[in-house]
Amino acid sequence: MRTILINGKLYSSGYLVTTANGQKILKEARDERQTISKPNIFCICNGKDNPIPMHAKQKPNSNSFTLGRNPYTQHLHSPECSRYLDILDKVETSKDYDENKEITAIKTKDRIIDERWETCNLYGSDYLIREEEEREPNDKEYERNHMRTKYTKLFQYLQKITAFAWYKYVTNPDNHLNPLEGNLFHIIYTQLSNEIVIMNPSIENEKKLDEHIELQKVLFKPYKRSKNEDITKLLLNKRRVIINNKLKIIKTLIIGKYLEHEVMGDQAKIKLLDPYQKNYYYILGTINQLNRILKRYIEGADLYIAAYIINANNKPIVDKIDSMPVLKNRGIFVESKYEITFANNLISKKELFVRPIRFEYQFMNIFKKYIPDFIVLDKQTRKFKTISEVFGYKQNTDNERNIQYWIQTNNKLEFYKELKNKYNFVHWYAADGQDIKKLKF
Repeated sequence: MRTILINGKLYSSGYLVTTANGQKILKEARDERQTISKPNIFCICNGKDNPIPMHAKQKPNSNSFTLGRNPYTQHLHSPECSRYLDILDKVETSKDYDENKEITAIKTKDRIIDERWETCNLYGSDYLIREEEEREPNDKEYERNHMRTKYTKLFQYLQKITAFAWYKYVTNPDNHLNPLEGNLFHIIYTQLSNEIVIMNPSIENEKKLDEHIELQKVLFKPYKRSKNEDITKLLLNKRRVIINNKLKIIKTLIIGKYLEHEVMGDQAKIKLLDPYQKNYYYILGTINQLNRILKRYIEGADLYIAAYIINANNKPIVDKIDSMPVLKNRGIFVESKYEITFANNLISKKELFVRPIRFEYQFMNIFKKYIPDFIVLDKQTRKFKTISEVFGYKQNTDNERNIQYWIQTNNKLEFYKELKNKYNFVHWYAADGQDIKKLKF
C-alpha cells in the first residue's frame, strides 16, 4: 500500500527500502532535508489531509537508507500503520520490565516545600573549557560525535528551565494570565538567573559536589534596546568567572527560537531569535547537529534551541546542541498536536496551568510514576487544583497497541482515585473525538 508521500509522489515503504531506485529517492530526500527547514517526507496512513512528518535516515555502518518516524508522532499514525507504536510497548517488551516495580527519580537538591517548587538545580560540567581547549581552536575541531540518546543534558536544561520559569510565573499572585514567551524569558534573564544553579559533577552524590555556577554567569542574555537586529557579535565575548577562588574561562549557553538555516558545505548556519527582545543571531554547527535539532520538529509548534557556544576564530561555533518543541509564542514543552490543542484551550479559558516534568522529584514525590500531562491551578491560592490527561489513543478497539495503552492508562486513573480528596480530574479523550469545548475546569 502506498502511504509514503515524497515531493508530491506516493510510494510504498517496501519499495523505498528494498529497491535501488527507492534508495536513491530516500537519499535525495535526506540530502534535500538538510537544506530546508520543513519535513519533505510524510506518512498518509490517516489520509492526505492529515500528513504525518517523517525523515530518511542512513543505517549505521551502511550505505543503505530507511524511513524514520519523527519524535513524538507515534500516536498520530493509524493503528493499522507499522509506525503506530507507543513508548509503553517498548517498556513492556523490555527484558527488565516489571509492571510492579516502582519508578524512582533522583532526589535533587531543589528546595521543595509541600507542592511549592522553590529552587531549581541543573547538573553538568559542560560549561567548562578544559585546559586543552583554551588555545584558539579551528572550526573542524568542534565537529564532534554527539550522544544519540533521546534526551541529552541540554534537552533537560531546556525543559527544566522553561518549566520552572512558567511555574514561578503562574504561581505569582500578581500575574493573572499564563505567560507569553517574552514574559518567560524576562524572568529567566532577571528574577531566576540566580535561583537556577548548575551543579558539578553531573550526577548528584556520585562524588562530593565541589563547585557550582549560577545560570546567569553561563547564559547568553542579549540585552539591546533595538529590535530585529543581528546581535551575533555579542556571542563572541569571552566569559571569565571565579569558581572556587579560581579564574576560569567558560562556554556560553544560548537558548533561542529556531528560525531558519543555511547549509554551507559541511557546516550549517542556524538563525535563532531571542524570545525576549526579538533580535536574532547566528550560530555555526555541523550537518549532524542540524539534523539532531530538526528531528524534534512538530507541526504547529515552535522549536527552541539550547547550545553551548565556543568562540573559534571569531565565529560562534556549536560545541553541544539540542532542541525542544514548544507551544507557539509561549515557550512551554509540548509533544503532540493534541497537547497543543489542549494547552491553547486552557489559555483561551484563562485557566492557569503548569506542565509537569517527567522523572523530576518535585512531581514524582506527589504523583509517583503517574505524572499528569497538565495541572490546572486554583486562581485564588495558586495551588494544584485539577489533574488533566490528554488521551491520544482510541478506546474500545481490537488493536493490540491500543489495548496495552489503555491497560497502562487505567492503572494511572486508578492511582488518581487515591488523590480524589485532594484534586479534581478533567481528562480529554482526544482520539475518541470528545468535544474539547465542553471540558469544564
